[in-house]
Amino acid sequence: SRLAADTTVEQWQQQVHQSVTAEEELVIDPRFFLALQTRFPQITSIEIEPKRGYAENNELTQFRYDVTLHIGSQIPTSVVPWCNWQLDQLSLTQIKSQLQQEQPELLGIRGVPNQRVQQALQIWQWLAEPPAVETVSQLRELLPQQPTAGINPEQLWELGQNLGYKVYLSWWESSQDGCYDLVFCRNDSTPIAFWDSETITAKSWTDYTNNPLYGKLVQKLVPQVRQFVQQKLPNYMMPQAFVLLNALPLTPNGKVDRKALPKPDTATRNLSTGFTLPRNPIEAQLVQIWSEVLGIERIGVKDNFFELGGHSLLATQVISRLSDIFSVELSLQNFLEYPTVASLAQNIEVLEMVQNPQPSFTEISDDYEEGEL
Repeated sequence: SRLAADTTVEQWQQQVHQSVTAEEELVIDPRFFLALQTRFPQITSIEIEPKRGYAENNELTQFRYDVTLHIGSQIPTSVVPWCNWQLDQLSLTQIKSQLQQEQPELLGIRGVPNQRVQQALQIWQWLAEPPAVETVSQLRELLPQQPTAGINPEQLWELGQNLGYKVYLSWWESSQDGCYDLVFCRNDSTPIAFWDSETITAKSWTDYTNNPLYGKLVQKLVPQVRQFVQQKLPNYMMPQAFVLLNALPLTPNGKVDRKALPKPDTATRNLSTGFTLPRNPIEAQLVQIWSEVLGIERIGVKDNFFELGGHSLLATQVISRLSDIFSVELSLQNFLEYPTVASLAQNIEVLEMVQNPQPSFTEISDDYEEGEL
Protein backbone atom coordinates (compact mmCIF):
# COMPACT_ATOMS: atom_id res chain seq x y z
CA SER A 1 0.00 0.00 0.00
CA ARG A 2 1.11 3.58 -0.60
CA LEU A 3 2.45 5.19 2.57
CA ALA A 4 1.74 8.73 3.73
CA ALA A 5 4.53 11.21 3.04
CA ASP A 6 5.10 11.84 6.75
CA THR A 7 5.54 8.14 7.58
CA THR A 8 8.86 7.77 9.40
CA VAL A 9 11.60 5.50 8.12
CA GLU A 10 11.25 3.36 11.24
CA GLN A 11 7.50 2.98 10.67
CA TRP A 12 8.21 2.06 7.06
CA GLN A 13 10.69 -0.62 8.12
CA GLN A 14 8.16 -2.07 10.56
CA GLN A 15 5.39 -2.12 7.97
CA VAL A 16 7.59 -3.81 5.38
CA HIS A 17 8.61 -6.44 7.92
CA GLN A 18 4.97 -7.01 8.83
CA SER A 19 3.97 -7.33 5.16
CA VAL A 20 6.73 -9.86 4.50
CA THR A 21 5.79 -11.86 7.59
CA ALA A 22 2.10 -11.84 6.67
CA GLU A 23 2.60 -12.62 2.96
CA GLU A 24 -0.02 -15.19 1.94
CA GLU A 25 1.39 -15.97 -1.50
CA LEU A 26 3.96 -18.76 -1.79
CA VAL A 27 7.32 -17.29 -2.87
CA ILE A 28 10.00 -19.68 -4.16
CA ASP A 29 13.73 -19.04 -4.52
CA PRO A 30 14.92 -20.09 -8.02
CA ARG A 31 17.61 -22.15 -6.29
CA PHE A 32 14.87 -24.51 -5.15
CA PHE A 33 14.69 -25.96 -8.65
CA LEU A 34 18.46 -26.41 -8.77
CA ALA A 35 18.29 -28.31 -5.50
CA LEU A 36 15.44 -30.33 -6.94
CA GLN A 37 17.82 -31.68 -9.56
CA THR A 38 20.07 -33.09 -6.83
CA ARG A 39 17.06 -34.97 -5.41
CA PHE A 40 15.73 -36.20 -8.75
CA PRO A 41 18.60 -37.06 -11.13
CA GLN A 42 16.14 -37.77 -13.94
CA ILE A 43 15.96 -33.97 -14.33
CA THR A 44 18.61 -33.49 -17.02
CA SER A 45 18.46 -29.70 -17.36
CA ILE A 46 16.62 -26.68 -15.98
CA GLU A 47 15.63 -23.36 -17.50
CA ILE A 48 14.75 -20.54 -15.10
CA GLU A 49 13.69 -17.64 -17.29
CA PRO A 50 12.49 -14.14 -16.35
CA LYS A 51 9.25 -12.93 -17.89
CA ARG A 52 9.31 -11.16 -21.24
CA GLY A 53 8.43 -7.48 -21.58
CA TYR A 54 9.67 -3.91 -21.14
CA ALA A 55 7.48 -2.92 -18.20
CA GLU A 56 10.26 -2.32 -15.64
CA ASN A 57 7.99 -1.32 -12.76
CA ASN A 58 5.70 -4.27 -13.26
CA GLU A 59 5.71 -6.93 -10.55
CA LEU A 60 5.26 -9.61 -13.21
CA THR A 61 8.42 -8.75 -15.16
CA GLN A 62 10.48 -7.71 -12.14
CA PHE A 63 10.16 -10.76 -9.92
CA ARG A 64 8.25 -13.60 -11.57
CA TYR A 65 9.87 -16.26 -13.69
CA ASP A 66 9.09 -19.39 -15.68
CA VAL A 67 10.72 -22.74 -14.96
CA THR A 68 11.16 -25.58 -17.44
CA LEU A 69 12.34 -28.95 -16.15
CA HIS A 70 13.70 -31.29 -18.83
CA ILE A 71 13.05 -34.90 -17.80
CA GLY A 72 15.02 -37.71 -19.39
CA SER A 73 16.01 -35.61 -22.39
CA GLN A 74 19.47 -35.24 -23.88
CA ILE A 75 22.02 -34.28 -21.24
CA PRO A 76 23.70 -30.96 -22.14
CA THR A 77 27.24 -31.56 -23.40
CA SER A 78 28.02 -28.27 -25.13
CA VAL A 79 30.99 -26.40 -23.72
CA VAL A 80 29.96 -22.78 -23.37
CA PRO A 81 32.75 -20.16 -23.54
CA TRP A 82 31.80 -17.95 -20.60
CA CYS A 83 32.74 -14.33 -20.00
CA ASN A 84 31.72 -12.12 -17.07
CA TRP A 85 29.77 -8.93 -17.60
CA GLN A 86 31.33 -7.03 -14.73
CA LEU A 87 34.87 -8.46 -14.68
CA ASP A 88 35.21 -8.06 -18.46
CA GLN A 89 33.49 -4.65 -18.37
CA LEU A 90 31.09 -5.57 -21.14
CA SER A 91 28.37 -3.47 -22.77
CA LEU A 92 25.47 -4.13 -25.11
CA THR A 93 27.42 -2.51 -27.95
CA GLN A 94 30.43 -4.79 -27.39
CA ILE A 95 28.26 -7.91 -27.36
CA LYS A 96 26.52 -6.88 -30.58
CA SER A 97 29.86 -6.22 -32.26
CA GLN A 98 31.29 -9.58 -31.16
CA LEU A 99 28.27 -11.50 -32.42
CA GLN A 100 28.33 -9.71 -35.77
CA GLN A 101 32.08 -9.98 -36.39
CA GLU A 102 32.99 -13.37 -34.88
CA GLN A 103 29.62 -15.12 -35.31
CA PRO A 104 30.34 -17.71 -32.59
CA GLU A 105 28.19 -20.81 -32.27
CA LEU A 106 27.92 -20.22 -28.53
CA LEU A 107 28.59 -17.17 -26.38
CA GLY A 108 27.83 -17.18 -22.66
CA ILE A 109 27.77 -14.18 -20.34
CA ARG A 110 27.51 -14.46 -16.57
CA GLY A 111 26.38 -11.90 -14.02
CA VAL A 112 24.50 -9.38 -16.18
CA PRO A 113 22.97 -6.73 -13.86
CA ASN A 114 19.20 -6.73 -14.11
CA GLN A 115 17.96 -3.22 -14.88
CA ARG A 116 14.41 -4.17 -13.90
CA VAL A 117 15.18 -4.57 -10.22
CA GLN A 118 17.73 -1.79 -9.61
CA GLN A 119 15.33 0.47 -7.71
CA ALA A 120 13.95 -2.45 -5.72
CA LEU A 121 17.50 -3.42 -4.76
CA GLN A 122 18.22 0.11 -3.59
CA ILE A 123 15.10 0.11 -1.43
CA TRP A 124 16.03 -3.31 -0.04
CA GLN A 125 19.46 -1.95 0.95
CA TRP A 126 17.84 1.05 2.62
CA LEU A 127 15.73 -1.31 4.73
CA ALA A 128 18.91 -2.64 6.32
CA GLU A 129 20.91 0.62 6.29
CA PRO A 130 18.64 3.62 5.73
CA PRO A 131 20.19 6.96 4.71
CA ALA A 132 20.20 9.91 7.08
CA VAL A 133 16.60 10.96 6.45
CA GLU A 134 13.51 10.85 8.63
CA THR A 135 10.48 10.30 6.39
CA VAL A 136 9.34 8.21 3.46
CA SER A 137 8.86 11.33 1.33
CA GLN A 138 12.58 12.10 1.73
CA LEU A 139 13.42 8.56 0.64
CA ARG A 140 11.26 9.01 -2.45
CA GLU A 141 13.17 12.17 -3.33
CA LEU A 142 16.49 10.31 -3.03
CA LEU A 143 15.47 7.35 -5.19
CA PRO A 144 15.63 9.03 -8.64
CA GLN A 145 19.10 10.35 -7.75
CA GLN A 146 20.56 6.86 -7.34
CA PRO A 147 22.70 5.54 -10.21
CA THR A 148 21.09 2.84 -12.33
CA ALA A 149 22.93 0.13 -14.20
CA GLY A 150 22.29 -3.08 -16.01
CA ILE A 151 20.43 -4.30 -19.05
CA ASN A 152 16.76 -5.09 -19.46
CA PRO A 153 16.65 -8.78 -20.45
CA GLU A 154 14.24 -7.92 -23.25
CA GLN A 155 17.03 -5.99 -25.01
CA LEU A 156 19.16 -9.13 -25.18
CA TRP A 157 16.29 -11.28 -26.41
CA GLU A 158 15.71 -8.76 -29.21
CA LEU A 159 19.42 -8.57 -30.02
CA GLY A 160 19.61 -12.33 -30.44
CA GLN A 161 16.49 -12.41 -32.59
CA ASN A 162 17.83 -9.67 -34.88
CA LEU A 163 21.18 -11.47 -35.35
CA GLY A 164 19.82 -14.98 -35.79
CA TYR A 165 20.60 -16.32 -32.32
CA LYS A 166 18.45 -18.20 -29.84
CA VAL A 167 18.90 -16.59 -26.43
CA TYR A 168 18.79 -18.78 -23.32
CA LEU A 169 18.49 -16.57 -20.25
CA SER A 170 18.40 -17.67 -16.62
CA TRP A 171 18.75 -16.26 -13.12
CA TRP A 172 22.31 -16.33 -11.92
CA GLU A 173 22.71 -19.24 -9.49
CA SER A 174 25.07 -17.46 -7.11
CA SER A 175 23.53 -14.00 -7.33
CA GLN A 176 21.74 -12.17 -4.52
CA ASP A 177 20.98 -9.07 -6.58
CA GLY A 178 18.92 -10.29 -9.52
CA CYS A 179 21.79 -10.72 -11.98
CA TYR A 180 21.25 -13.26 -14.73
CA ASP A 181 23.24 -15.45 -17.12
CA LEU A 182 22.58 -15.81 -20.81
CA VAL A 183 23.80 -17.84 -23.76
CA PHE A 184 23.59 -16.83 -27.42
CA CYS A 185 23.21 -20.03 -29.46
CA ARG A 186 23.06 -20.39 -33.26
CA ASN A 187 21.60 -23.89 -33.04
CA ASP A 188 18.49 -23.49 -30.90
CA SER A 189 18.19 -27.25 -30.40
CA THR A 190 21.49 -27.44 -28.51
CA PRO A 191 20.84 -28.21 -24.79
CA ILE A 192 22.51 -25.64 -22.56
CA ALA A 193 23.75 -26.32 -19.03
CA PHE A 194 23.87 -23.15 -16.95
CA TRP A 195 24.97 -24.96 -13.79
CA ASP A 196 26.84 -28.07 -12.81
CA SER A 197 24.49 -30.01 -10.55
CA GLU A 198 27.46 -31.58 -8.75
CA THR A 199 28.50 -28.15 -7.42
CA ILE A 200 25.07 -27.34 -5.97
CA THR A 201 24.77 -27.75 -2.21
CA ALA A 202 21.17 -28.41 -1.21
CA LYS A 203 19.86 -26.73 1.95
CA SER A 204 16.78 -27.46 3.99
CA TRP A 205 13.73 -27.26 1.73
CA THR A 206 12.17 -24.64 4.02
CA ASP A 207 15.08 -22.29 3.29
CA TYR A 208 13.90 -21.87 -0.29
CA THR A 209 10.41 -20.54 0.43
CA ASN A 210 8.40 -18.36 2.75
CA ASN A 211 5.57 -19.74 4.88
CA PRO A 212 2.32 -18.34 3.45
CA LEU A 213 0.32 -19.79 6.36
CA TYR A 214 2.45 -18.16 9.07
CA GLY A 215 0.19 -15.14 9.50
CA LYS A 216 -2.92 -17.28 9.89
CA LEU A 217 -1.08 -19.57 12.30
CA VAL A 218 -0.10 -16.62 14.50
CA GLN A 219 -3.64 -15.23 14.45
CA LYS A 220 -5.04 -18.59 15.55
CA LEU A 221 -2.38 -19.92 17.91
CA VAL A 222 -1.27 -16.84 19.86
CA PRO A 223 -4.75 -15.98 21.24
CA GLN A 224 -5.15 -19.62 22.31
CA VAL A 225 -1.80 -19.57 24.10
CA ARG A 226 -2.58 -16.21 25.70
CA GLN A 227 -5.95 -17.46 26.94
CA PHE A 228 -4.35 -20.58 28.39
CA VAL A 229 -1.67 -18.56 30.20
CA GLN A 230 -4.27 -16.12 31.55
CA GLN A 231 -5.98 -19.05 33.27
CA LYS A 232 -2.72 -20.01 35.00
CA LEU A 233 -1.10 -16.67 35.89
CA PRO A 234 -2.20 -13.42 37.55
CA ASN A 235 -2.34 -10.33 35.31
CA TYR A 236 0.94 -8.86 36.55
CA MET A 237 2.80 -12.01 35.48
CA MET A 238 1.35 -12.14 31.96
CA PRO A 239 3.99 -12.01 29.20
CA GLN A 240 3.93 -8.84 27.13
CA ALA A 241 4.38 -10.74 23.85
CA PHE A 242 4.29 -14.21 22.35
CA VAL A 243 6.76 -15.09 19.60
CA LEU A 244 6.51 -18.21 17.45
CA LEU A 245 9.77 -20.07 16.77
CA ASN A 246 10.44 -23.22 14.79
CA ALA A 247 12.89 -24.26 17.52
CA LEU A 248 14.59 -22.73 20.55
CA PRO A 249 18.18 -21.60 19.92
CA LEU A 250 20.62 -23.72 21.90
CA THR A 251 24.15 -23.26 23.21
CA PRO A 252 26.87 -25.85 22.40
CA ASN A 253 25.99 -27.40 25.78
CA GLY A 254 22.39 -27.96 24.73
CA LYS A 255 20.90 -25.22 26.92
CA VAL A 256 18.59 -22.46 25.73
CA ASP A 257 20.66 -19.61 24.32
CA ARG A 258 18.78 -16.65 25.79
CA LYS A 259 20.96 -14.12 23.99
CA ALA A 260 19.94 -15.61 20.64
CA LEU A 261 16.22 -15.37 21.33
CA PRO A 262 14.59 -12.82 19.00
CA LYS A 263 13.11 -9.69 20.48
CA PRO A 264 9.32 -9.44 20.24
CA ASP A 265 8.51 -7.26 17.25
CA THR A 266 5.56 -5.18 16.18
CA ALA A 267 4.97 -7.28 13.08
CA THR A 268 4.33 -10.49 15.00
CA ARG A 269 2.22 -8.70 17.60
CA ASN A 270 0.04 -7.12 14.91
CA LEU A 271 -0.41 -10.49 13.22
CA SER A 272 -1.73 -12.04 16.43
CA THR A 273 -4.48 -9.44 16.81
CA GLY A 274 -5.10 -8.30 13.25
CA PHE A 275 -3.84 -4.70 13.09
CA THR A 276 -6.54 -2.06 12.58
CA LEU A 277 -5.97 1.69 12.39
CA PRO A 278 -8.10 4.15 14.44
CA ARG A 279 -11.52 4.67 12.87
CA ASN A 280 -12.73 7.77 14.74
CA PRO A 281 -11.31 10.72 16.74
CA ILE A 282 -11.70 9.01 20.12
CA GLU A 283 -9.77 5.93 18.99
CA ALA A 284 -7.10 8.16 17.44
CA GLN A 285 -6.70 10.07 20.72
CA LEU A 286 -6.46 6.83 22.69
CA VAL A 287 -3.83 5.40 20.34
CA GLN A 288 -1.73 8.55 20.68
CA ILE A 289 -1.88 8.54 24.49
CA TRP A 290 -1.18 4.81 24.77
CA SER A 291 1.76 5.18 22.42
CA GLU A 292 3.26 7.97 24.54
CA VAL A 293 2.67 6.20 27.86
CA LEU A 294 3.78 2.72 26.75
CA GLY A 295 6.60 3.85 24.47
CA ILE A 296 5.19 1.81 21.56
CA GLU A 297 4.92 3.54 18.21
CA ARG A 298 2.47 1.32 16.34
CA ILE A 299 -0.76 0.50 18.19
CA GLY A 300 -3.99 -0.77 16.68
CA VAL A 301 -7.52 -0.51 18.00
CA LYS A 302 -7.63 -4.24 18.83
CA ASP A 303 -4.51 -4.10 21.00
CA ASN A 304 -4.90 -4.80 24.71
CA PHE A 305 -3.32 -2.23 27.05
CA PHE A 306 -2.11 -4.81 29.57
CA GLU A 307 -0.85 -7.22 26.93
CA LEU A 308 1.30 -4.38 25.57
CA GLY A 309 3.05 -4.10 28.92
CA GLY A 310 0.67 -1.73 30.66
CA HIS A 311 -0.08 -1.98 34.39
CA SER A 312 -2.22 -0.20 36.96
CA LEU A 313 0.21 2.72 37.48
CA LEU A 314 0.43 3.42 33.75
CA ALA A 315 -3.33 2.99 33.46
CA THR A 316 -3.73 5.71 36.11
CA GLN A 317 -1.67 8.09 33.94
CA VAL A 318 -3.85 7.35 30.93
CA ILE A 319 -7.05 7.81 32.97
CA SER A 320 -5.88 11.23 34.16
CA ARG A 321 -5.15 12.43 30.63
CA LEU A 322 -8.39 11.03 29.22
CA SER A 323 -10.44 12.66 31.97
CA ASP A 324 -9.02 16.07 31.04
CA ILE A 325 -9.59 15.59 27.31
CA PHE A 326 -13.07 14.09 27.32
CA SER A 327 -14.42 15.55 30.60
CA VAL A 328 -15.51 12.16 31.87
CA GLU A 329 -14.77 10.31 35.08
CA LEU A 330 -12.91 7.10 34.28
CA SER A 331 -11.91 4.50 36.84
CA LEU A 332 -9.36 1.70 36.85
CA GLN A 333 -12.32 -0.67 36.73
CA ASN A 334 -13.29 0.86 33.37
CA PHE A 335 -9.82 0.06 32.10
CA LEU A 336 -9.95 -3.52 33.34
CA GLU A 337 -13.35 -4.11 31.75
CA TYR A 338 -12.47 -2.37 28.46
CA PRO A 339 -8.73 -2.98 27.93
CA THR A 340 -8.60 -2.48 24.12
CA VAL A 341 -8.62 0.82 22.27
CA ALA A 342 -11.88 -0.02 20.52
CA SER A 343 -13.75 -1.12 23.65
CA LEU A 344 -12.50 1.78 25.79
CA ALA A 345 -13.45 4.27 23.07
CA GLN A 346 -17.00 2.91 23.07
CA ASN A 347 -17.10 3.12 26.87
CA ILE A 348 -15.97 6.76 26.75
CA GLU A 349 -18.77 7.55 24.29
CA VAL A 350 -21.31 6.03 26.70
CA LEU A 351 -19.85 7.90 29.69
CA GLU A 352 -19.97 11.19 27.77
CA MET A 353 -23.69 10.72 27.13
CA VAL A 354 -24.39 9.69 30.74
CA GLN A 355 -22.15 12.16 32.58
CA ASN A 356 -22.55 15.10 30.20
CA PRO A 357 -26.13 14.98 28.95
CA GLN A 358 -27.12 17.58 26.38
CA PRO A 359 -29.49 20.31 27.64
CA SER A 360 -33.12 19.46 26.89
CA PHE A 361 -35.27 21.69 24.75
CA THR A 362 -38.03 23.70 26.52
CA GLU A 363 -41.44 22.55 25.46
CA ILE A 364 -43.56 25.15 23.68
CA SER A 365 -46.98 25.63 25.18
CA ASP A 366 -49.99 24.85 23.06
CA ASP A 367 -51.51 28.11 24.30
CA TYR A 368 -50.64 30.51 21.48
CA GLU A 369 -52.38 32.79 18.98
CA GLU A 370 -51.76 33.20 15.27
CA GLY A 371 -51.18 36.65 13.87
CA GLU A 372 -49.10 38.83 11.58
CA LEU A 373 -45.94 40.59 12.67
